[in-house]
Amino acid sequence: RLIPVDYASHSAHVETIEQHLTEALAGITPQTSTVPFFSTVQPGFLNTTELDAGYWYRNLRQTVHFHTAIEQLTKSGHTTYIESSAHPVLTYSIEEVEGADTITGTLRRNEGTLTRLLTSAAHLHTHG
Repeated sequence: RLIPVDYASHSAHVETIEQHLTEALAGITPQTSTVPFFSTVQPGFLNTTELDAGYWYRNLRQTVHFHTAIEQLTKSGHTTYIESSAHPVLTYSIEEVEGADTITGTLRRNEGTLTRLLTSAAHLHTHG
């Protein structure tokens, strides 16, 4: 499935948009969150005041450590994962991590309805 961008994420191509991204995000001031934030850029919990333009550039440019992040979260006791997206493509990767028990997406391609969202919520409910 083609994505209409003129750079390849997580590659040197992103370097061509670094200045544009820095300027576009310049007016955003990261705030402290009450919800813990686990980063896939530098796997581990991160203070959300660090989510500045530089962080989001690194997020787009560097390797995503998704599998490492899920492994670390699972080892620390997390077993339920919800992929919040228009189409769940990462749920399959999560299923490969031993100890990740309940995994679901929210929506699916061509199923972006409240019924789909509620069906996903029902899946979570019936799995504890």
